[in-house]
Amino acid sequence: MDGQKLFEQSEALQSLWNETVGRHAPPLDQCWVWIQRHPYDVCEYAIRETAKRFARYPEMSADHLIRFCSSVANSRKSFLEAQRNKKAA
Repeated sequence: MDGQKLFEQSEALQSLWNETVGRHAPPLDQCWVWIQRHPYDVCEYAIRETAKRFARYPEMSADHLIRFCSSVANSRKSFLEAQRNKKAA
């Protein structure tokens, strides 16, 4: 992925975070990590799930929210890969 697209997608993820979670936005370099490791739609899904969790537990720290989001992204990516492998078999 080229640098410009990486930057644009990272900014879009930060914007989505600000719209859905509302605070404790991750640094841009964390968004870069997510984009490099996961498809963009998986990152979006993880942020939306993080927003749901934060709505239930507003006392969550920034660190906890970022770790939760990363965990959701990892789980979602694994789930989607398993589904693709199941269909291919």
